[in-house]
Amino acid sequence: MRNLLSAYFTKMLKDRFFWLMECAIFLWTLYVFSCARQQFICGMHRLSKTFHTNPYFFNAAIWLGISLALYSAYFVGTEYHDGVLRSQIIAGHKRSVIYLSHYLIILLVGIIQAASYFVVLLAADGLFLGSSILRMLVRPAEYMLLIFLALLGYAAVFSCLSILLSNKAAVIFIQLLLAILMLYFGYATVTALLEPKIVPVFGSHYGNDVTIPNYKYLEGPKREIYEWTDALVPSSMILHGVMTEKKDEFPFSAKIPVGTILLCVSFTSCGLYGFSKKDLK
Repeated sequence: MRNLLSAYFTKMLKDRFFWLMECAIFLWTLYVFSCARQQFICGMHRLSKTFHTNPYFFNAAIWLGISLALYSAYFVGTEYHDGVLRSQIIAGHKRSVIYLSHYLIILLVGIIQAASYFVVLLAADGLFLGSSILRMLVRPAEYMLLIFLALLGYAAVFSCLSILLSNKAAVIFIQLLLAILMLYFGYATVTALLEPKIVPVFGSHYGNDVTIPNYKYLEGPKREIYEWTDALVPSSMILHGVMTEKKDEFPFSAKIPVGTILLCVSFTSCGLYGFSKKDLK
């Protein structure tokens, strides 16, 4: 596996599409920082009372799943087109080793993409805002862990689909659609779970500090279903950092690592079995 990983890593570094995506991430990071800087300056002049930095720092949720969906389909699809997979099997490499090597390289690409975003944003924050964004983050260690778990899940899903479907165009369409759907379900799930138990009531006939139960708050089996959905959808985990504020009681759940393990094991097992039976023409 070491030789395959070394070859894939070298191929990645020479890949123009990889560097094109890195340039896009760099430009996006600069745009995000300009938005954060503008809001920070407005806050300094009391045009805004609060400056919530999590949506800026953790907005990788917007593009991380989509970028991995694109790159995994491109990377594996090119190997099908060029006959690389067939040559590797003829050369004596086990199919399981080839599959796991693809999984690890796709995971590495996701880590590099996320790290590129954070490094550029932190550098700009330190130079121009005195690390204001970093100092005002809410639970950063927890959300960084969630991003890593989400990358494990994304890599498992996209490596499975990319290697089982040899048509590059079809894989790109399916994985992009899936990434967008995961964002939608992740947003809907986190929004529902963030609903507070009680909500304030405003009006002339109400006194101060009056609250009532929130009918949107999830309880019982319905909340359990939403929490497991949250644990199984990678984009949902990343959206925690973007959408959760300091006032929200949405702690890290033990279901999340369990859900990630179940997702990775399920897709990796299906991928290994399907690839072992696949006829490489």
